[in-house]
Amino acid sequence: MTDLQAGTNTSPRVLVAQVGARMHYAVPAILHSAGRLEALYTDFYADKWPWRALGAVGMPAVLPRKARILFARKGRLPARKVRAFQRFGLKYIWRYKTAQPQQVWKVNLWAGAEFNRLVIEAGLGEANCVYGIWCASLPLFEHAAGRGLKCVLDQCTCPAVVEDELVRQEYSRWSGWQEPPVPRRVEAYTERERAEWRLADTILCPSEFVKRGVQKVAGPVEKCRVVPYGVGLKGPMPLRKPPAKPVKILFVGQVRLLKGVPYLLDAMRQFNDGQAVCRIVGPVKVSAAKLRQHMPDNVSLIGPIPRTEMDAQYDWADIFCLPSLSEGSATVVYEAIVRGLPVITTANSGSIIDCANPGRNVIVPIRDADAIAEAIRTIAANWQPASDSPQAAALAQAASFEAYSDRLIAALAAAVVPEG
Repeated sequence: MTDLQAGTNTSPRVLVAQVGARMHYAVPAILHSAGRLEALYTDFYADKWPWRALGAVGMPAVLPRKARILFARKGRLPARKVRAFQRFGLKYIWRYKTAQPQQVWKVNLWAGAEFNRLVIEAGLGEANCVYGIWCASLPLFEHAAGRGLKCVLDQCTCPAVVEDELVRQEYSRWSGWQEPPVPRRVEAYTERERAEWRLADTILCPSEFVKRGVQKVAGPVEKCRVVPYGVGLKGPMPLRKPPAKPVKILFVGQVRLLKGVPYLLDAMRQFNDGQAVCRIVGPVKVSAAKLRQHMPDNVSLIGPIPRTEMDAQYDWADIFCLPSLSEGSATVVYEAIVRGLPVITTANSGSIIDCANPGRNVIVPIRDADAIAEAIRTIAANWQPASDSPQAAALAQAASFEAYSDRLIAALAAAVVPEG
């Protein structure tokens, strides 16, 4: 066993294992910039063959919008630092798309275990720390811990049992919108996450909301470290003019009950006099029939779009709204902040705007359509450009990729060489 493997090196050298382009590969990009990345192991990566070759000949332009999303899976990483298990990725997509809704959880747990197996077979190189994602890291952590490596878990969401209770409550309120919860699902997720918690040296929570969730289920809160996310933006914060009627509201995320979509629709119903319109951007995970019945005329459903095409949506908006009931810490809120958009969200979204200027950003209670509508009116009536607000500038800095980089590197350094 080398000194690196034994964890005696005082600098983290991290292997990141993640399926998908989570946070646009922010974690491996930060580690690479700091000279601390051993490798990123993932499924698809657009700068690897064959995606790079297909992109070079213009293939994305002729594909459906959903297919183009795969070509947007790339980050600020050299190809030599990325190992992509693309055959596994195709199998995962196929199983996920063909599974019955009640069986999706089984597919997800299978994917985590299978992905870990491929990572272990490929080897961990000279890493002294592995960085894994919630409920997709158990075999990898068992392997790494047995070799003396540090294990860091990204607890990117609330514990399964906490979120499941919110799901059950919403299902009873909005019967028929989604498939009913599967009892075995939460048991399986809880078993997996508790095993990961036991092996993890550090549990990174993106918000106090998630940390409180770990504490609520008697998890190892002493291992938790709150590290809010951050996002990048090219150029200065955009200048935004006061909104003209109709005020334009933007929602970005999966259209499902836990995102609070029905409450946003109810709030928008209060503006059918032409005062406000709303765009909902993201994949639909609820009953299309129920959604159509509940959607007022001033709401447009855009559907999922590639990350590379999102700037136009943020540029269109006057106000960003995410009335979520459960998030780790929604990156779309960070994206709205750094683009100078006022934000309406909930404490359960894991937002960093709790102490922000209440005239620009509003924290509303969960499940409160009236509060959402009132927040829209308040922000529109007391419009303050981000460029004129010291609080908005400070918040944008806290939400930046650079600030997140500093927080993450400090947390990983402490994980490899614990304080005291």
